[in-house]
Amino acid sequence: MLNRRELANGRRGHSPPLGLLAKVLSFIGKICVLAGTELELLADIVQDLYVSELRAYKAPPPVKDAHVGVVKAFTAPSTPSAPAAPTDLASELSAYDAAEPSTVEATVNLAEDDSGAGAQEFLAFLEKDLPKPEAHH
Repeated sequence: MLNRRELANGRRGHSPPLGLLAKVLSFIGKICVLAGTELELLADIVQDLYVSELRAYKAPPPVKDAHVGVVKAFTAPSTPSAPAAPTDLASELSAYDAAEPSTVEATVNLAEDDSGAGAQEFLAFLEKDLPKPEAHH
């Protein structure tokens, strides 16, 4: 039977030894013939292989100058200057006060007699009975 140490030691390199691969395949073949809870054992072995490979993995160290050419160097923006106030503010204010705004006079022609009649006509229209729908046969 195949033990976990053999599986873990065989998978540490880049490719497993052929003898170990043959043992694993024969073991899987024997388990597939069996029924029931023996298939859970196969899942445990695969999980153990996967976890051992994850633990054995070591990420390559990052290169120190990897950011060069990708990230721009930070430069602080220049400080803004205050806006200049007008020198003769009093004369500008007096010129603004002296200017008259342009207004347009609206001419409204209201007929006093029509305003009451229009409302009365509208109320009479609302009080009318609705026409009865005709049945189409």
